Amino acid sequence: MWRSSSFVLSASLVMAACGAEPVGVGDGSLGDTEDGIVGGAAYTGLPAVGSITVDGQEYCTGTLIGPRKVITAAHCLEDPTASQMRFVIGAKISRPDYTLAVSSFKQHPSYNSSTITNDVGLVTLASDAPIAALDVNRQMDTSWQGTQLFFVGYGVTSAASNSGAGTKRAVSMTISTVNAKTFEYDDPGKNTCYGDSGGPAFFRDASGNYLVAGVTSYGDQDCTQYGVDTRVDKFLDFVGATGGTQPTPTPTPTPAPSGGTVVVKGVSFTSAQAAAVLSLANTASQSVLDNDVGLDSRAAANIVAARPFSTLQQLAAVPYVGTSALKKLKAYAAAG
Repeated sequence: MWRSSSFVLSASLVMAACGAEPVGVGDGSLGDTEDGIVGGAAYTGLPAVGSITVDGQEYCTGTLIGPRKVITAAHCLEDPTASQMRFVIGAKISRPDYTLAVSSFKQHPSYNSSTITNDVGLVTLASDAPIAALDVNRQMDTSWQGTQLFFVGYGVTSAASNSGAGTKRAVSMTISTVNAKTFEYDDPGKNTCYGDSGGPAFFRDASGNYLVAGVTSYGDQDCTQYGVDTRVDKFLDFVGATGGTQPTPTPTPTPAPSGGTVVVKGVSFTSAQAAAVLSLANTASQSVLDNDVGLDSRAAANIVAARPFSTLQQLAAVPYVGTSALKKLKAYAAAG
């Protein structure tokens, strides 16, 4: 989870990227590289995106989708009270344009903190925001794989240094995998990070409207391999945005490999490789998965807790098991 505070790393960090300049952005400006949102740059546009602070400190990111309604991640709402929280609008929380009190909040009723599923929540402001709200995306499917989205957050720029939180940053990244209620991204050199949690992944439609397609949820602990967002289109009733449709993007499809292979999260496996990876995942100790295979420690623990697995798809659905983890399991299994 990517929230940033003494409780746990923030969602803004998940959003922090360092390097490449986001593309196709017409609202606001991107500053010179200011190492943030891993692979991104300082950003002054889209004022509906703000920081959720706790006791004055950057904690998570959220997006105004109604006069008093802010969408964020459910895990951002586990620890603080409403009285501790503020929604801060501006390029830096140290110099806010507006600071709005919070009257209440709610997590999705099916949110599960152990599996990090249904990770979406709503914050209700005590008064109307002086900023126009943004709409949400209402449809997504596997055809979105290959679609570029625009991520915004106030998180850290590096998990290693745990620095940079509190500045609004943005980066463009490409969807690598669309799951039932989430989507993933693993662009080299880019990611969301701690403090970016709850922040938006925007799809820009043909009319130039920015639609909230995803809410930043979690990623690898170093913010260097992959990130996962909750799909907003799967929670329209909860966010109060039912009805209507929007045109779907036309991403460049990834061709299916030949020779009877299967592709999971962008990684191809022959039947023999799939069998070897499943055997490894079902039998290896947590220590081996963590230290020898080189998985994120959370991925290793979750694999041990969730096994046995009969398919790679089941394995890939385990929290923190992304493209990088599958590649490492494949390589280790091949090495014998």
